[in-house]
Amino acid sequence: MTDGPFTDIQVDHRRLRHLLSRLENAKSDAAAGDLLDRLRDYLVGHFGVEEARGGLLDLLCERAPQRRAVIEALRRDHAAFIVEIDRLQSVLSSTPMLTAEVRQQVASLVGALRDHERLEGLLLAEVLEAELGDACWDEVTPASGTEAPRAAHSSRIPANSGD
Repeated sequence: MTDGPFTDIQVDHRRLRHLLSRLENAKSDAAAGDLLDRLRDYLVGHFGVEEARGGLLDLLCERAPQRRAVIEALRRDHAAFIVEIDRLQSVLSSTPMLTAEVRQQVASLVGALRDHERLEGLLLAEVLEAELGDACWDEVTPASGTEAPRAAHSSRIPANSGD
């Protein structure tokens, strides 16, 4: 693995996946509350880096302008995630125990964050593929002898609406 912005993104997303896994498996309201606090703090920094001038979202908009509507929806998701975490923290502080309903809401948040990060990864992969060129896949045969993937991820990225 090389150093650089893509390595930083990988490390950052790995840390986020670890936090999400811990939150998903929290056994008590105190543990869930603590992990929501940690998640919120982490996401404020994580989203700040992605939204900063020259950050991931700017890079994606610059290199995949056809995906601008999707990228802007990802940007809007950031604020919505923080609002949802704040709401869940409030619910947990007023609820004596981690109820099934609150567990479901936490699970929904975790799932939405995973989907969000997955979509960012797909967009990054699409940008990298475009920069490397489709011809690269025609020239590469993995050591296993299996066929190289061909833009399988591109069909999972929603097209811009209204373009």
